[in-house]
Amino acid sequence: MTKQELRKNVHEKRKLMTEEKVAASSSEIIDRLIRTIEFDDFDEFFFYHPLAGEVSLLPLAAQVISIGKRIYFPRVSGESMEFYRVTGLNKDFTEGNFHVMEPIGGETPSFERTLMFVPGLAFDASMHRLGHGKGYYDKYLEQHPGIKTVGICANAFFMPEIPAEPHDMKMDQIVTETTVYGVR
Repeated sequence: MTKQELRKNVHEKRKLMTEEKVAASSSEIIDRLIRTIEFDDFDEFFFYHPLAGEVSLLPLAAQVISIGKRIYFPRVSGESMEFYRVTGLNKDFTEGNFHVMEPIGGETPSFERTLMFVPGLAFDASMHRLGHGKGYYDKYLEQHPGIKTVGICANAFFMPEIPAEPHDMKMDQIVTETTVYGVR
């Protein structure tokens, strides 16, 4: 199966996810992240605003702000993506490209002790990620190789194998409701 065919299948499967199922998966994944991640090991945390059917880490982002850590969200401009600091989840955002909430602007990261929670359509045990096909995360991570990455994936979208190309960036970890894959 090609990446395009797999993307189409995953999009169809996502449409069948109820809000209740997405919320339950999100809550379970956040619980697993809290038990897995050494938050004191990092100063900067990169989050994302979820699309429909995508795991939401927004409650975790609020907790990370409350313990005094810096959080950042992506903003897309043309063919590139940059992360900007936000100080609250109820402000600092506007609807951007692809109808995703994006930060208005702000401070950019220092890339010291940085952890990125990476969304995706699907992930596999070889640490590959299937994105939406624009390459924003792959390009960004290639430019900033020191960032530790954690792929966020509901069990329903964890695949045996995803077609990968040389430019596809692998995750350091992948976290689902039930399992943590990769380095700890």
